[in-house]
Amino acid sequence: MMRWTAVLLCAIGVATGSPMAPLNYDTIVVGMGPSGTMAATTLAKAGKRVLALEAQDRIGGRVRTVPFGDGIVELGAEWSMYRSDGSEADSALVNDLLTFSLGVVDEPPPEPEPLGQYITRSFLKFMDLVIDTYESSNTWNDVSTTSSFVKLGGDQNMSWHTHGYKTLFEIILDSTGPVEVTVKDGTVYKADNVIVTVSLGVLKERHTALFTPPLPEDKAHAIDVMSIGVVNKVTLRFPFKWCPNNFCGFLWRTEEESAVPEEDRWLTKTDGATVPQACNTCITLWFIGDNAKLVSTYLF
Repeated sequence: MMRWTAVLLCAIGVATGSPMAPLNYDTIVVGMGPSGTMAATTLAKAGKRVLALEAQDRIGGRVRTVPFGDGIVELGAEWSMYRSDGSEADSALVNDLLTFSLGVVDEPPPEPEPLGQYITRSFLKFMDLVIDTYESSNTWNDVSTTSSFVKLGGDQNMSWHTHGYKTLFEIILDSTGPVEVTVKDGTVYKADNVIVTVSLGVLKERHTALFTPPLPEDKAHAIDVMSIGVVNKVTLRFPFKWCPNNFCGFLWRTEEESAVPEEDRWLTKTDGATVPQACNTCITLWFIGDNAKLVSTYLF
């Protein structure tokens, strides 16, 4: 039995702590991540009586802002990312490709092979990593070319700096009315509609037990065949800032990996490093795909 936190959203706003929350609603929203929060708030502002249920003791889903070091860091989602808009390559891109190709030539493979074959394989491997980074996939072959994605206006790498990504939910839930929140095991809530916004991982594990009657076959098939990519990040805190201008590189000494202690081997697999905008003394290491899975086995 899953324990749920109940958040009642009325047409006039959101209230906290009433022991007498009604049991009948227009809509029940399960999951208070970005999708669930927006759905519940939109319906409430439209005058509907909405109950939002969340299994954790907080809202936000995979968005979680926490104090760390001299500021804050994001344990989950960190930026508003975007897809390529399909525009033609410009001279800067061509120069980047040439630079990459020449750099590959400077590091030939152990066994000789045709140069074009080696550059192509190296470039495809690099682009696979780039796509995996933006799509949170394990391989770019898990990502479909079919999409109804619409690019939003404004800065596509938006950050809330010192306020954190949780600001998104504070804006969505902002209202002048009261808020009522109750937590109760075994209570049965009733509504005209239910919107389920739990993650794909939860659906993969539990969809056969969550729904009565079961989900339609096409929905269950989509849940079963969709893949889940892995992106892990490890944030390190230092006593002082040592990366100038918010740029940092992460270097590893050149030695055989077998000589590195097993507990430190995950450090040799980093796919990139950034400086959190709201924590000057912190460094975030990023791990994609198989490397992300490896880090999980060492650290979690």
